Amino acid sequence: MTFDTTLLREKFLINEQNKKAEPMRVVSNRLALLLKNNDEQSMETFVIRAQTMHVCVRLAAHIMQSYQRNGTTFIKQDSFDWDEVWQKTVSFHDSKHNSDLWAVVYKHGASVFKTGKAHPFLDMIEKCDVNSTAEYDSSITLAEKAFAKTGQPVNIEHESNMGLVITAKEEAGRCGIILRNALESATFSFSVKPNEESEEDALSVTPSLCLNTSAAYLEGIQIAFTNGMAKAGVGNISSATVSSATKRLGEISREILQFENIYDVTYRPDKPDFGEVTKGSEVYFRSNS
Repeated sequence: MTFDTTLLREKFLINEQNKKAEPMRVVSNRLALLLKNNDEQSMETFVIRAQTMHVCVRLAAHIMQSYQRNGTTFIKQDSFDWDEVWQKTVSFHDSKHNSDLWAVVYKHGASVFKTGKAHPFLDMIEKCDVNSTAEYDSSITLAEKAFAKTGQPVNIEHESNMGLVITAKEEAGRCGIILRNALESATFSFSVKPNEESEEDALSVTPSLCLNTSAAYLEGIQIAFTNGMAKAGVGNISSATVSSATKRLGEISREILQFENIYDVTYRPDKPDFGEVTKGSEVYFRSNS
């Protein structure tokens, strides 16, 4: 089975045509998770949206893991414990220090799990997307028509950028991460394949582990960047938050190391160094504050 997916970083600006008010701004990260069988047939699609990239990807990893373990049984069951999955997805650091955290999982255009305060406009977009036979971007036009039917004509500006691209098979996987922040706009990738030199039987590459490790890098880079801001005295970040973030960064580093011990992993151009990201962020904000 071939697995591939893309994480989109999205921004919507909704302008009411008959008013001079500031446009409504809605931001989200979106990942469409297509589940296929061994014959490459599409079995089900979940769409995951979340406030942060790493939570979006990690939630997708847990859904994918459940499908890998239970197959069509997972797809057919209506009693899936989403709350338990959410508890596994969110770190102690996020639950303690990110009060704005939200996530939604959609199936057939309707939410099957929702936590936090996601903007209701996202529900409309997903409903429009599932009712469209064209590409995802056409859902914007459908949303504008839906607003017009309610007597509120609007223009919707949509901007999206890729944050992550993953392709994986049992024999190999590749994950490309696109970084966009105040420090840089750059791409790095890691390729993974079974470790043939392992004393035990080499493990096949699994989509859930590729997703999970990608989430670890996305989270680690964000934490390192924020810690640099804190060291530069920017953002009013408390010492308790920095301490918790630093502890979480250690957990992420161990998670990545475990992944590297299981598989043969190569990086291009280089493996990100969280310490260097922190230093670079601190230097940047000190010189620009």
